[in-house]
Amino acid sequence: MIHKKMAARGSSGGTLAYVYRGDGHEHEVEHVYHIASQCISDDPIERDDEGNIKDIDISDMEAELDHLGSKNNRSDLKFAHYVISLPPGESLNKEQWKDVVHTYMQAMGYDKTTKWTCALHAEKEHQHVHIVACRVRNDPRTQAPDGSKIKAYNLVSDSNDYAVGMKVMRDMEIKYGLSRTPDPSDTWGRDEHRADFEKMVNDAEAGRPTKAPWKSRILGRLHAAVEQSKGKSFTHFLEACRRKGVEPMVTVNDKGYPIGISYSMDGRSESGAKLKGTRLTFSALTGQKYDSATESMQPTGKKSEGITYAQERDIKACLETRQSPRSIESFRKSEEARSSHPHQKASSEERSGVEHKHEAATSSVDWSDLDGPMTIHNMASWKGKIDQAASEEKSRLDKQLEDLEARMRESRRALFDWIMTPSPKTLEQILGEAKKKALEDDFDIRPK
Repeated sequence: MIHKKMAARGSSGGTLAYVYRGDGHEHEVEHVYHIASQCISDDPIERDDEGNIKDIDISDMEAELDHLGSKNNRSDLKFAHYVISLPPGESLNKEQWKDVVHTYMQAMGYDKTTKWTCALHAEKEHQHVHIVACRVRNDPRTQAPDGSKIKAYNLVSDSNDYAVGMKVMRDMEIKYGLSRTPDPSDTWGRDEHRADFEKMVNDAEAGRPTKAPWKSRILGRLHAAVEQSKGKSFTHFLEACRRKGVEPMVTVNDKGYPIGISYSMDGRSESGAKLKGTRLTFSALTGQKYDSATESMQPTGKKSEGITYAQERDIKACLETRQSPRSIESFRKSEEARSSHPHQKASSEERSGVEHKHEAATSSVDWSDLDGPMTIHNMASWKGKIDQAASEEKSRLDKQLEDLEARMRESRRALFDWIMTPSPKTLEQILGEAKKKALEDDFDIRPK
C-alpha cells in the first residue's frame, strides 16, 4: 500500500470532476464509489435500483469546499489531492477502505475543523482511493488556548506529511494482512517531475530522440556505484562514481572532516540530500557524521549503505574532489606558482626613471612535509603553516602599498614644483633676442 500527494490547487472543482466523473483521467472510471467524507453535502453519485450510475453532480460539494477555502486569502494552494493505492490483485471492502481513509486523514492533520471527501476506484487489478481535501481550517480564532496568537482560518500543515503517510500505510498493511510495499526510501525509484515527463512525451510525439530525465539517469548511475562499493572504502566509492560518469564533490569543514557530498553530471549538480536523502548523503553512505564536541567522526547509529570511511585513508580523496580553499594541495600549488615569478617593475617607474625592485614573493614556510600521511596532527600543522604563509603575504603586500603611496607623494610634489616654476625661454626666443641685439650694435639704433 502506498500513498501519494498530487499537485495542490486553488479550487476544488477540477479535482472533484477528475475523481468522481473521471474527467481527464488516464484510465476508464467505471466502478467509482463515494465511501467517506467530512462534508455536509450528500453523495454526488446517483444510482438506479440496480446500482448503476445515473448521474454524478459535484456542484454542492464543490460549493461547500470552495466556500471554506474562500475564508483564507493568504494562499493559492488550498486544496490537496491524495491517492492511496493497493498492490495489483489485492483489495479491501468499503468499510475497510473507510477505516484506512479516516486513519490517514487524522494522521495528516485533518481534524473536525476541516472538510474533505473520498472516492474509491474499485478496478479489480488496481484498487485505489482519491481524497480531495480543503486545507483551510474552519476556525476563526486568533488566539490559541495557551494565549498565543494564531492566524484565523489557518491551513493544515503539510510538513513531513510523506513520512507520516508512509507510517499509516505500514500500519494498515499489518492490520488488514496486506503485502508490504517497499518504502521508496529503501529503493532507488523516484517520481518524475511533471515538466520532465511532459517533455519526454512531447519529444516522442514529435519524433525527436527521447532521453530519460536527468535525475533518473544520475540516480541509476549512482545506484550502480553504491552497489559496487558496499563493504569497500569511501575512496573506492568516489572512484566508482567517476567510472559511471558522475563527478562527486565532497564538502570538508575547517577541521578537515567531510560533512556533505554532492554529485555532478552533464553540467548540472545536486546535493545527495536532494537526490536521495535516505541513501546518498555522506552519513547515509557511511553511517558516520562529524561530531563537533569530540572533533571527530562518530557513528550515526542509523542504517547505511555499508561504505567504510577512515579519516587518514580517505580524506585525501575527499579533498581532491573539488578545487577550493579547503584543498591543501591546491593551495600549495598556487603558492609555488606565485613564488616562482618575481614581480615586474611598473611601467610608471620605468618612465620616471625611479629605480625600484620588488623582492621575489617567497615564503619562509617549509612545505616539504605535505606529502606525508593525512593525519589529524599533520592537518593541524599544515593549517598553521597556511596561516603563517598568509600572514607573510599580508606583510609583503602592506610594504608594497607603503612604497607605492610614498612614490605617489613624490610624484605629486614634483608636479607641483613644475607648475609653480616659470617656464624657461625656448631656443627660438633666445635666438630672436640675440639677433635683435646684433642689429642694434651694427646700425647703432639702440634707443637713446
